[in-house]
Amino acid sequence: MPTNSQRHSELEVWMWQKKIRNAKYALEAKRFGSTVKDPNDWDTQKLEVMEEIVSEKAEQVKAFRERIEKCENNSIFAEATHDAFWGTGLDPEATEHTDPNNWPGSNKLGQIVKKVAQKYKRRLRSVSVPRRGQHTPEDPQTLDKFLCEMKKNKKTNKKDGK
Repeated sequence: MPTNSQRHSELEVWMWQKKIRNAKYALEAKRFGSTVKDPNDWDTQKLEVMEEIVSEKAEQVKAFRERIEKCENNSIFAEATHDAFWGTGLDPEATEHTDPNNWPGSNKLGQIVKKVAQKYKRRLRSVSVPRRGQHTPEDPQTLDKFLCEMKKNKKTNKKDGK
């Protein structure tokens, strides 16, 4: 049976979760979250947790997923906040006009978004490659058949004088 302090703690967590979920803006949610004491092992888990959150966002938010799928491999994702760990440590304008090597922040969130984007791009490429049994009638089904077709075309072209 839970003690009074455990019930109080669970209720407090539930109330903070509700405030954070109902926040109108991300910054408002961050401010609420900043007042909550981090769990003891948070520093060892926060990058993994954030990657899971960003991955879930990519799964659930079509516009976000489509945007990261279209990015080039050399794209730089930046969280332009004054947060020195998750962000660039600069405001959006300064982030845009400053070499990433000179950002005072670590930009961990931007790095995580890039990592998730690369996973989605790999997944997108692997889905687009035809699998065995998925060939269209005009596609060669084997390498041998393809090479035979090429040889036939080459012979036909020689006969026709092309």
